[in-house]
Amino acid sequence: MYKILMIDDTNCKPELDNLLEKYSDDLLFLLSDEEATSKLDAILDNLQRIMKGYQQLTIRTTNGIENFQLGKIIYLKEEKESDVISLKTDQDQLFLCRDLLDNIEKKLCNHGFFRLNQEFLINMDFLAEYKKAEPGIVLLTTGEVLELDIIKEKAFTEYLNQYQS
Repeated sequence: MYKILMIDDTNCKPELDNLLEKYSDDLLFLLSDEEATSKLDAILDNLQRIMKGYQQLTIRTTNGIENFQLGKIIYLKEEKESDVISLKTDQDQLFLCRDLLDNIEKKLCNHGFFRLNQEFLINMDFLAEYKKAEPGIVLLTTGEVLELDIIKEKAFTEYLNQYQS
């Protein structure tokens, strides 16, 4: 029987060091097999995407406090004229949230979300296409077209490459 250990926290470095020390021979054998490593990477990527569907964002909306599955959030948009953020889901529902986009970005940046500009924080799972231009153009699977801030272009392409690999 095989066990898969997923570690998504830099605070557990001592525990990881102990684990590696205890099982170093087995892990080194597995990691030295290039085919096994690539298969394991693919499995872990799939698991991470599946788990994203179960992780939740708890946020205060105009209806009270609500939970949203991360995998169902398409984007969050800061409305310029008001103190609210609109949150769009894959069910084409729009919710008005009472928080700062900066605060939400900090919660979601390690969960496949990227801040394109001052207005939009998108879920990379809903990215259909990126066109390099000035400014960059981001096409979502919903057909919506968003602009990528020129200042964010390098960070976005690096994030995109890391996200896709």
